[in-house]
Amino acid sequence: MEGDEGTTSRCPCPSFASLRCFFFFFFFFCISIINFFLVSAAAAEAAADYGDALSKSLLYFEAQRSGHLPYNQRVAWRGHSGLTDGLEQGVDLVGGYYDAGDHVKFGLPMAFTVTMLSWSVLEYQEQVTAAGEFGHALEAIKWGTDYFIKAHTAPNVFWAQVGDGGRTMTAGRGRRT
Repeated sequence: MEGDEGTTSRCPCPSFASLRCFFFFFFFFCISIINFFLVSAAAAEAAADYGDALSKSLLYFEAQRSGHLPYNQRVAWRGHSGLTDGLEQGVDLVGGYYDAGDHVKFGLPMAFTVTMLSWSVLEYQEQVTAAGEFGHALEAIKWGTDYFIKAHTAPNVFWAQVGDGGRTMTAGRGRRT
């Protein structure tokens, strides 16, 4: 043993730890490349479907309309609704949008939604026009803003909710037209 100082024999094979490290990084690299291509393909597919998504979103607005529906209503299964809104109170609250799957109109969510739609059309007017939805978007905005004008019936008066949310949410569609 005294003469063996300084002489060590090394195996030409890499250690298990270095192989494990190499395979870990190789695996990570392969997953990263695959993920890059999957994300790129998904992004390209999503971009191609933007016009369709926009069209369906605007159809949803039409399906949520309250009031006397226009002749060009694209959601054929919908009919007029809420034609007596405000009648008992002596005000005309016909119009606007229902909040969800019920027959209640909530002013704050509707105001936020119409504001975001308006802002989106301003910000992305070129893309909305290219998708052929600019006119439908303007109609959706006007439907909401016309209702807000009606709901502001006097100075310092705004009808923020029309309908009974508790009743319609527990009794199905509840409200009659």
